[in-house]
Amino acid sequence: MSQSSTQSTLQAYAPTILSLVRIVAGLIFLAHGTQKLFGFPALPPDREISVFGLMWFGGILEAFGGLLIVIGLGASGIGFFIGMAHGGLFGGAL
Repeated sequence: MSQSSTQSTLQAYAPTILSLVRIVAGLIFLAHGTQKLFGFPALPPDREISVFGLMWFGGILEAFGGLLIVIGLGASGIGFFIGMAHGGLFGGAL
């Protein structure tokens, strides 16, 4: 198989693979957000999230941002904002 045929095959599958990566990343954000907001999946017994605390706001960002990423609405902007909130802009506060 030549280099050009391999590259054309990979380019043909690129949109599908990128969509799968986007959906999986969104589901991971969604799972972590629901854990912080609703306690599902269960938090460790010694962990408590206070309402209107920093972790609670992080849970809102993750849950609703993850849902938007999964359905594809503003995926790049939401992903950038969540990434900045987790370590870039606020210095890893969440």
